[in-house]
Amino acid sequence: MMQEQNEIKTVDVAAGIVFNAQGQCLLSSRPEGKPYAGYWEFAGGKLEHGETALAALQREWREELGVEITRATPWLCKRHAYEHAHVRIWFFRVAAGDWHGELQAKEGQRWAWQTVGRFDVSPMLPANGALLRALSFPTDWTGGLATEVRGCGERADWCLRPRHAAQPGGHVWLAWHEWAAGGEPSLAEYGSVWLLADGEAQVQAALAAEGPDGVIWRMADSAQAKAACTLLQEGCGLPLVLAAPAPLCETFERQWRAFGAQAVLRLDESELKSE
Repeated sequence: MMQEQNEIKTVDVAAGIVFNAQGQCLLSSRPEGKPYAGYWEFAGGKLEHGETALAALQREWREELGVEITRATPWLCKRHAYEHAHVRIWFFRVAAGDWHGELQAKEGQRWAWQTVGRFDVSPMLPANGALLRALSFPTDWTGGLATEVRGCGERADWCLRPRHAAQPGGHVWLAWHEWAAGGEPSLAEYGSVWLLADGEAQVQAALAAEGPDGVIWRMADSAQAKAACTLLQEGCGLPLVLAAPAPLCETFERQWRAFGAQAVLRLDESELKSE
């Protein structure tokens, strides 16, 4: 059995979440002749030998949909285990100005622009449920952990509060040690549940936990800031928000976002102490 498990290969796949000027993202159906034919997904495909995930994304979109992607930002890396293989999907966000071309169904597939949070095509590929949910979270955060964090601009109505102040149906955060001690809330009670982690070990454990929607890494030094860059490059399965003092954010925010951070939150000194 151990030998069989060692022989299971890992297949790397790149997939793109492409947005238009209205903020909608593109979904396409899987072509006939492929597993889950007719199911809707974010278009992409397998990496060829020696190919980077970005290069594979660009090639697949060109071949399948006639679209040229000029720039893409890494986001999440989802892992799925099947009997025949372990699949690792590298998801990229592609802004409206970072692609061009007229959409074409080169493989006979269907495609549709969808509003985030109101997807109405079906059937949806089962593995994409958590991903669709994560797309609804804002990428710009402001405020404080002790009181409330809000999205910015059009997402200003999105509000994250500590557990003691959260309302049913709202978004809540709690400390990793509280979750690990068995204090996790009923996930159905809240709009989303985020874990606040201090240090890389806690972050790794939080990212591997079953149930939370995202992780907030609270840090105060450049060593952790650099470690966050490495972790993001390795691929995170959940949205990762980096929370740090303003000087640290000013130094590392561009790198963090380029490597796929969900958001960056500036903290006051009073918010740096572990719960």
